[in-house]
Amino acid sequence: MSETSTPKISSPGIGGDPGPTTEERRQTRRLISASVLMAAGTALSRVLGFFRLMLMVYLFGNGTRQAEMFTIATNVPNSMYILLAGGVLNTVLVPQIVALSEVTRTAVRPTPTES
Repeated sequence: MSETSTPKISSPGIGGDPGPTTEERRQTRRLISASVLMAAGTALSRVLGFFRLMLMVYLFGNGTRQAEMFTIATNVPNSMYILLAGGVLNTVLVPQIVALSEVTRTAVRPTPTES
């Protein structure tokens, strides 16, 4: 017979590991609540989008010319907004982020000392 070793389970305060602090627990709770909020928002958005599609099919029919015109009329402005907003953000934010990373990199890097 071979001997099996049982893992040692230490309670907080025994064995050197005090366990999570109050601040760590608070941060964990905030992370979980933020994750639940994002998941709920995403699920609600999906459900509302499905009902919007059902309403569009009810009003215009499935595969009709009116439905295609409505889809184009709503997608073109949204696509233009995404392209323009993305371009503006890239034009403004990317140089700022690069400059900040350069400043941080030079501030963190130690200067060589003369011997």
